[in-house]
Amino acid sequence: MNDKAGRSLGGIFPWACLVSGSLIAAVLLWLVNDVRVSVKENIRTLNDNLPEILSNTKRSTATLAVLSEDIKNVRDLAGVANGGRDRSLVSYADGLLDTVEQSGGKSA
Repeated sequence: MNDKAGRSLGGIFPWACLVSGSLIAAVLLWLVNDVRVSVKENIRTLNDNLPEILSNTKRSTATLAVLSEDIKNVRDLAGVANGGRDRSLVSYADGLLDTVEQSGGKSA
């Protein structure tokens, strides 16, 4: 009796391995295909929006360049950029602006 039970299990085990291996391979192939389709859709979306993205990037870069130049000019004007200017001039201008702000722009 043991001999027959051993043979019947020996006949089922290879088939069970084949079925489970086939199911695992099918699931992996389905996942790879899903990733492929998603990448294809993302590339299509990127290609459709690429001109707008590049335009916005160029505009932002130009704006940042102008802003950087303005900040450099303000630093030069305030004497912060180079150590050659007198710091007392900056503090005097700051105090003068505070006085005008407190007065509300009215003459004394």
